[in-house]
Amino acid sequence: MVMSVAADWLAAVGTIGAFAVSLRLLAVDLDTRRKEQASLVAAWLGGDPQTWENELRLRVSNQSQQPVFGLTAFVETVAGRRLLRDVGLVPSRRGNSTPFFEIGGIAGLGPGVAVRGVSIQFTDAAGRRWCREFDGRLRRIKD
Repeated sequence: MVMSVAADWLAAVGTIGAFAVSLRLLAVDLDTRRKEQASLVAAWLGGDPQTWENELRLRVSNQSQQPVFGLTAFVETVAGRRLLRDVGLVPSRRGNSTPFFEIGGIAGLGPGVAVRGVSIQFTDAAGRRWCREFDGRLRRIKD
């Protein structure tokens, strides 16, 4: 009888453990699905001094199937200045020969200005707001 009760308890604990693991895997899968479109959006600075006269230009790539909305780029200089550029709508570039949009120059950015990086904020097709940090990390912005 004691062995039967112990076996029942072990089975119950195992069932609860399996349920907890299933919930955790479901949460991870849901998080991955939410990030799916946002993970395909990026921005960086590029430029060719011979054709753009040393002007750095903002490049934005959206490799998802749908557009992103309300994109704002923040360029941080080494000196601590934060320059911003409202881009707005960024259509999908998936399958195009040029995988990014050249947005153009950013006021205050030019030859001799050392840049730390670019971060962007945008809204995905599902209405979720995201931030891609200077170091490439992606995080959701909670309302």
